[in-house]
Amino acid sequence: MIFIIFTLFFSWIVYKFSFFQIGNLSKPFLIGVWLLKSVAAWFYCEYHIIHANGADTLGYFRDAAMISRLLFEQPMIFLELVFAPSAHYPVPEHIEPYVDKMGWWHTPQTYFIIRFHAVISLFTFQSFHTNALFFSFMAFAGIVAFARAIVQLLPEFSKFALFPLFLLPSLIFWTSGGHKESFLIFCFGFSLYFQICWFREKRFYYLLLMVLFFLGIFFSRKYIAFFVCPFLVANFLVYYTKRYQYSIVAMFWVFWLVVFAFIEFPNIQMNYLEAIQDKYLQFQTLATGNTHFELAYFETGLLHILSRFPESFFNSFLRPSGLIGFGLWQTITALENIGIVLIILICIFYFDRSKLHPYLINLLIYSALVLILLGFIVPNAGAIVRYRIIIFPLFVLFFSLTAKDKLYKYIYGLIPFIRPLK
Repeated sequence: MIFIIFTLFFSWIVYKFSFFQIGNLSKPFLIGVWLLKSVAAWFYCEYHIIHANGADTLGYFRDAAMISRLLFEQPMIFLELVFAPSAHYPVPEHIEPYVDKMGWWHTPQTYFIIRFHAVISLFTFQSFHTNALFFSFMAFAGIVAFARAIVQLLPEFSKFALFPLFLLPSLIFWTSGGHKESFLIFCFGFSLYFQICWFREKRFYYLLLMVLFFLGIFFSRKYIAFFVCPFLVANFLVYYTKRYQYSIVAMFWVFWLVVFAFIEFPNIQMNYLEAIQDKYLQFQTLATGNTHFELAYFETGLLHILSRFPESFFNSFLRPSGLIGFGLWQTITALENIGIVLIILICIFYFDRSKLHPYLINLLIYSALVLILLGFIVPNAGAIVRYRIIIFPLFVLFFSLTAKDKLYKYIYGLIPFIRPLK
């Protein structure tokens, strides 16, 4: 019952607030997408309970439920576990009994999500499915924020369909539960949205909000934040320069990758490439199950990295690639991959060079680099499908936004929720 109540409440928010009005996408369409994500949130939980023994997402919830119960029993301990720094040694004696029962207190980037679960559980009466619904709505709001940013940043493209942001099956499913992906999409969407708000209105608090949401990405996945930062900075460069914008974007990315990749970070005593190598070794624990594949050792040499670009892009973009000999979800994902490849090929066939814009080139570079990064370090197709969803739609979006108008005239004629091109 509480799940249905919050589903209707969030539907009312989508219907009532003008924030959820994007270009040529009608409110019925967006409400329909949200209801689809609410259903996906329920099945997301059922899938993890029945087929994955709860996996880590149920572990997050159980740790958070224990914390939320402390609000009425030990309120000061509740506040400390939710808001105070974690992973410090020695563990304070007064919280040690609770830390011993949790699995991620010593991992700040993961414990960050448990903090959110603990707060949400106060409103959901510790309902696992309803907690997932909250995360699903966060991801939905982040997608809407990103779509609004694109429409404001590139008003000449506002009439184009933004379907890659809303209707990719893997996007709907994997951002509908209590994992980092939902939170990352929420933070990324709003960081870009508030950056564009700054471009339009020059109010300082927009910059503060942009930085705040960027920090949310940083505290969740630092190796993703390493690419989000230059993406946002490059947007500033495009906005404040009037000439040679394409060259400026390209040269800035080269500068960032060449210079900052080799700077040693004092807090971890390694540079970014060495940190990626360390992350690769951590991901070797995923080398189990029927979606594991052999992944070459990540070396920090420039020639080695460049030589493995095609393989890495294949790993993150097309795996799982087989239709036979896999489970149901792998087959569905493989079919989705085939469909996306066809969509991209169609968009390339209808490619309109006049639609290119430095902001879109920046988006393409950012999304391609993150996809390649995932292909370098993650040796499990199942994990890649979930991790890449924070970036996959953006890569597809580049091609959908650079297709000729006549392709969309045909699409708009087939889909009743889309207003036709004028």
